[in-house]
This record gives sequence, C-alpha cells and structure tokens, in this order.
Amino acid sequence: MTNAVASRTQVFYMTQKRKQVRPERGIQPPKTRCTKRGEVSKSASSGVSIRSAQFAVKNNGVITDAEFKALGKSRLKYKTKCGLDPYGRNI
Repeated sequence: MTNAVASRTQVFYMTQKRKQVRPERGIQPPKTRCTKRGEVSKSASSGVSIRSAQFAVKNNGVITDAEFKALGKSRLKYKTKCGLDPYGRNI
C-alpha cells in the first residue's frame, strides 16, 4: 500500500471515529456567522485532513521526525500531481 493510500485510509478511519464520538459526548459543531447577513448557524462537521492525521501519528510516536518530513514531501507531490484538496478529494 502506498503512503498516499495509507494516509487516506487513516484519515477516513479518523473521520468516522470523530463522527461517532461527537454525538456520544454531546459535542456540538462550531457556530459560524454569515459576513453578509449576520446570521448565526451551526457549521458543517468537516473531516480530518490528511496533514492532521500525519501530525497525529507523529505525535503518538508511530513515525519518526524524518519519516514525517518524507511523508509530508511525498504527500505534497502526490496532492499537486493529482489535484487533491487537504482531505484527499479531487478538486
């Protein structure tokens, strides 16, 4: 499995886990204010970005600093080449 595919799989898992934990703990999504009308509403729950997943595995000691830097560089090249957003979706 390539690093990009592994990262995307990890991000998907973390996003699903986050969606599960929020209702269990009663965590409400953040509120946003419309700059044009001033209305306040709940923002949509976003996923976990691939970059944040990379930081999570680094901070938990799964990868070293050198591996983290190499993974970041290869991810950036792949993201640019394939035209992906921070969540791994096609733009």
